[in-house]
Amino acid sequence: MTTISSPFGAGSRLKNLIRQQILDSDQEVEFDGMAKLASILTSTSTGLIYFFDEEKVWVKSSFGNPEKIKAADLETSFLPLQTSELLLKGGSEGELGENLAKKGIKFFAGIPIKDDQGVLLAAIAVLDKEEKNLSNDQL
Repeated sequence: MTTISSPFGAGSRLKNLIRQQILDSDQEVEFDGMAKLASILTSTSTGLIYFFDEEKVWVKSSFGNPEKIKAADLETSFLPLQTSELLLKGGSEGELGENLAKKGIKFFAGIPIKDDQGVLLAAIAVLDKEEKNLSNDQL
């Protein structure tokens, strides 16, 4: 289990995820479709939807080549996504985080999914083993 330090509304996040019956639920076609669409629109090899509870990152859906991506690899996106509308990372290990860089990932883009109070619940992200520059239309 990956522990996340969350000073920004962990209680609200957990209550909302429980109310929505999202945590530890089975794969769903709708989420898989969103991950696939994100990957196709950005011409990336992998699309993911992942949630943050108060203790871990949980991958709800994936498309493409996610077999080597683990929940712990995504934890470094938590704090930046709380204050960003778009998180773009690429190239260096320092920018991507050690875990993703070691797995050959050279591009990461994530968009936060927040509740109506602005509490970060999840993210939809795309990853690739090649560096990417997204166009304005893709953003």
